[in-house]
Amino acid sequence: MKNIIIATVITLTTLTGFSQKKGTVEAKIHVEGVCSMCENRIEETVNFAKGIKTAEWDLDTEILTVVYKEGKTTPQEIGDALAKAGHDNQYAKATDKDYGKISDCCKYKTQQKHHD
Repeated sequence: MKNIIIATVITLTTLTGFSQKKGTVEAKIHVEGVCSMCENRIEETVNFAKGIKTAEWDLDTEILTVVYKEGKTTPQEIGDALAKAGHDNQYAKATDKDYGKISDCCKYKTQQKHHD
């Protein structure tokens, strides 16, 4: 009987260990942008990245709120992806080449914010 109890405890402990997932983390990242096209690009860039649960960018505050799986990505990796998509942020700056790929209406260095 003692062996059955021990085997059951070991089995349950092992199954519990395999079923646990790492938690999710929320990060707020400042991302440069001026319009709804920027919003779409920013959110799509992040939402399709590995480990992302949700990503929402606010045009007025320029704050991207990201919920991601701990251990799957980092704010730095998110920032790097955004810079590659042409958007400066608190973690990385877009190269001139990447910035040059975004639409003229999205040129946040020269355009004012506008709600399309």
